[in-house]
Amino acid sequence: VEAGRLPEALAPLQAAVQGLPNHARAHDFLGRVLFAARRPDEALAQFQRAAALDAGDELLHFDLGKVLSDLGRPLEAVKAFQQALIVNPDYGMAYMGLGVAFVQQRNLPDAIAALQRAVTLLPDSAEAENGLAVALAQAGRTQEALEHVKRALVLNPDYAAARDNLARLTRGK
Repeated sequence: VEAGRLPEALAPLQAAVQGLPNHARAHDFLGRVLFAARRPDEALAQFQRAAALDAGDELLHFDLGKVLSDLGRPLEAVKAFQQALIVNPDYGMAYMGLGVAFVQQRNLPDAIAALQRAVTLLPDSAEAENGLAVALAQAGRTQEALEHVKRALVLNPDYAAARDNLARLTRGK
């Protein structure tokens, strides 16, 4: 998985989960591979199992929240990200995921607050800056959004999503 050879990881991870059904990280890694293979329902089941097996691991709750958000289930995603933050209140990636889930719900005040915290905790993250820009733009705070999208591009000039957002914001859309 860490080498990026996901198709090759599927069979060994399935065997690991069968042989060690209570090993949370094995379920998490299998969930990542299944999600990458576009098998989201199977992936979700693995992420849910992982988080249930080790409630004290913020990464497992984060991964669960991310897949729920990607599946368009923001209410459940918010709960998973909040659980990750109970475990680790300084987990910047969880704040970023939480902010995105709040944007999906159109809960812009909470989205902005979560993404501002993500930017504080992840000062070198173009993704966090861009996420905050999106939430601010949707809230009608265009000038602030422009500042954050420009910061995202300073951090990563090749970040296509930030370039697209900058174009939209400067066109007034």
